[in-house]
Amino acid sequence: MMEDMRNEKDQLCDFDKDMDPDINFHNKFNDNCKYFSEDEVNIHINSVVKSAEIMSYIHFNIRSIYANFNKLKEYLTSMTYKFKLVALSETWLDKDRDEEFEIEGYKQYHINREGKRGGGVALYVDNGLRSKLVKEMSVAIEGVLECVAVEIEMCESRNVIPACIYKAQGSTANQFTDSLEILLDTQNHHKTLLMGGDFNIDFLNPNNCRDTSYFLDTLTARSLLPVITQPSRITSSSATLIDNIITNNVGAVVQSGLLYNDISDHLPVLTIFDLHPLKTKIQKQLNCYRQRTELTVNEFRKSLFQQDWSKVYVTDVNVAHESFLGIYISLYNKCCPLKLFKETSKLTKPWMTRGLTKACRKKNKLYTDFMKNHTVNNEMKYKTYKNKLTTILRKAKIDYYNGKLIEQKGNMKATWKILNEAIHPDLQKPKLPDYFVNNDLVINNSKEVANQFNNFFVKDTILQSMFVGDVDESEILATVKKSEKKKIIY
Repeated sequence: MMEDMRNEKDQLCDFDKDMDPDINFHNKFNDNCKYFSEDEVNIHINSVVKSAEIMSYIHFNIRSIYANFNKLKEYLTSMTYKFKLVALSETWLDKDRDEEFEIEGYKQYHINREGKRGGGVALYVDNGLRSKLVKEMSVAIEGVLECVAVEIEMCESRNVIPACIYKAQGSTANQFTDSLEILLDTQNHHKTLLMGGDFNIDFLNPNNCRDTSYFLDTLTARSLLPVITQPSRITSSSATLIDNIITNNVGAVVQSGLLYNDISDHLPVLTIFDLHPLKTKIQKQLNCYRQRTELTVNEFRKSLFQQDWSKVYVTDVNVAHESFLGIYISLYNKCCPLKLFKETSKLTKPWMTRGLTKACRKKNKLYTDFMKNHTVNNEMKYKTYKNKLTTILRKAKIDYYNGKLIEQKGNMKATWKILNEAIHPDLQKPKLPDYFVNNDLVINNSKEVANQFNNFFVKDTILQSMFVGDVDESEILATVKKSEKKKIIY
């Protein structure tokens, strides 16, 4: 009898333990969170995305976009899968310099910290998605947080609001939580929220701090749960989970995880959702070339000589012209056909030799070993090798550009081209969108877009602000005298 009561008590204790939400905060709702190396994530994600229309999100704590932007682009390029959303925290970006840090194929949104160094967030959205800035959530609250958010139109489900947030180091968890609540209250809770970033709050220890418990309770009260359950910042003496992705649609998560990558001391975090975004049609531009060799040109001449031109000898000039062009172009395309260029990976760093590439792979392996087994010995091996490799890579880059400058000595145009390439390797001309938005209505027709611009500039601007009348000499002299020095007058 006593033994039965003891067994029943043990079962009750086990039942209570399973029901304790604090003990099991991360244990049950998401078993898909894993660590991935670069090779593993390529294989795994490609196998996952074959079966579903997905929305993918990856977050990097970049710790200065000036220092690590090239590393970021190289890492994204090396991956065989293109993420739909790329979020960056701690960009440290200055005002009006965002155009220097565009990523091809993405639309950039950013919020910078003003008046202070550090902080800042950015969100890169695939050009194939219809997105617009959510102004109510895209703010910088001094000393508390920076947040940027957009809304993406969906075709088979509720719209998605991806966001990137960064909690300032000096702010308390209570200040951050209260400010976050205000931002969340501005949005319709029926939309899917996907917020990643550096929260600077350890999700692994909700019971050690009252402020942390308040933050997590606030999230769960709004049905917001984290999808990352493994440490994101690992040293030889500690492991904390401060980078995360939270959502109110955990059921749609196909995969989540962390990547072994040393862009900063925070591991990138990612998640993949089974959703159906409304896509913008983007016309893919094919890179072709005409197969025109001595052999094909001679074949073309032979075909022209043997061709029956009787259809051209008619009285109607227009018919004769059309017949001639049709025959000529048909023979030309047949003898000198168009061929597609084979897509090859762009060599972004021509000074990278095969040996340096192998050395980079070895450095990545040492970093992965340290993340898996974070001992002081593994940390020293990785850091020593990384520092030595960084010195060698810098010297290789300097030697490469020195050699190019010596080759073009005396050619000022070529010299300036090399200098611009070295100083601004990723500076691109901004690409204009192929659509127009008027009162939340997306217009793709080019003629209608032109009419909308005409309406704006002619009706709303020029006629209200300009009166064209006679101009005399005194008015011109007066205007010139008022102008600033070195200013051009048109």
